[in-house]
Amino acid sequence: MITGMNHAVLYVRDARRHQKFYEDVLGFSTVIDHPEGAFVFLRAPASTNHHDLACFTIGEGAQPSTAGRQQVGLYHVAWEVPTLADLEAYRQKLSEAGSLIGASDHGANKSLYAKDPDGIEFEVMWLVPADEWGDEQHEAIVRPLDIGAEVARFGSHLASTSHKVAPTAGAMREIADNQYCHFFEDDEFVETSRPGFRHRIITGEQLQLCFWRIKGGAEGSFLHRHDEHEQLGIIMRGALDFRIGDPDDPTRTVLGAGDVYLAPKTVDHGDSVFIGDDEYDECWILDVFAPPRADLQATNSYNQSSNNKEVTA
Repeated sequence: MITGMNHAVLYVRDARRHQKFYEDVLGFSTVIDHPEGAFVFLRAPASTNHHDLACFTIGEGAQPSTAGRQQVGLYHVAWEVPTLADLEAYRQKLSEAGSLIGASDHGANKSLYAKDPDGIEFEVMWLVPADEWGDEQHEAIVRPLDIGAEVARFGSHLASTSHKVAPTAGAMREIADNQYCHFFEDDEFVETSRPGFRHRIITGEQLQLCFWRIKGGAEGSFLHRHDEHEQLGIIMRGALDFRIGDPDDPTRTVLGAGDVYLAPKTVDHGDSVFIGDDEYDECWILDVFAPPRADLQATNSYNQSSNNKEVTA
């Protein structure tokens, strides 16, 4: 069963020129870069895919595509954004780059059209939430796009149908002011007494969440244990190189994004090396303590005098 399109591949005059365009204008990152520029594989900014676009160099003498005019071929590839705020941001970037060639309201989606360095057309679009499509989902609509009017109708942070599973903090704030929800905000992370360590702590009756943002290369923790608390950690970004288990065993384990460790009561762990990710040069770890640690509740910071000196792996 096919679940969707995975990636696109283009033949271009110069893959490196396309690499620079997609990185500088659209925010893509390079996954594979041929040392002589024969090809480049790129990933979209918020993608979890291995690569979303590949470009293969065929030389400066290559003729422009006549697909749609003199021969059959692909018309364009469409890149989706989660909100109208993102669509407006890309409109500005594409316009500044001299790449933007049009903008259309298609009813169910709002679209920008642009050309890459070889004149190959592509689309950047926002998909209207499905419950707003109405009868227009069955019509081939082409109207001038007024992003300001669409923002007035939908709001700048309403997540599209494809992104409703993970709505943005801005969208959630527009929907409800909920005392039980805690939104991700950079300025909510508190500097600790340990250089390169910031955290945010949320405490319930039976458990406690400590969200760590640790600078890559920050001085790691020594081997330690918690006598009264279980600790479960999830690596969100970057990587953690550490030891866990028998304190006399020198074996090290490296955990990457999505990996989990569990340190039951009295189990030694630590001697850590924190490896930053490519985007922030940070290691993000979600630590869960049960029951909650009183030293974290009281100080909301790293407690040098506590028997549990290290609050993360």
